[in-house]
Amino acid sequence: MWYRYIDKHVEFSVFVKANAKRTALITINDTQGMVITLHAKPHEGEANCELINFLAKILDVPKSHIFLRVGIRSKHKRVMVPLTIRVKQFIENPLNFVSVNRKNIF
Repeated sequence: MWYRYIDKHVEFSVFVKANAKRTALITINDTQGMVITLHAKPHEGEANCELINFLAKILDVPKSHIFLRVGIRSKHKRVMVPLTIRVKQFIENPLNFVSVNRKNIF
């Protein structure tokens, strides 16, 4: 499973590919979780900041409410976000977000 509920939060599994041409949500699968390409380099936390900014934008959650729980120095990460209506919509139909975000460069 690419997500799990923890109290009033959701923890997402995320696989990031840093130093890409653009920041985008590529796909979601049960083995890797959310696959996200990041335009930032994996240097001094730039990619992690880019990931948090991107998730805040697509999930409509303040950046300060997104926590990188596991994987600060890894491609495999676990990110905790509050369970909001927008996050529930994302979980129920993530393909809408994938198709929209492939067109939009962050």
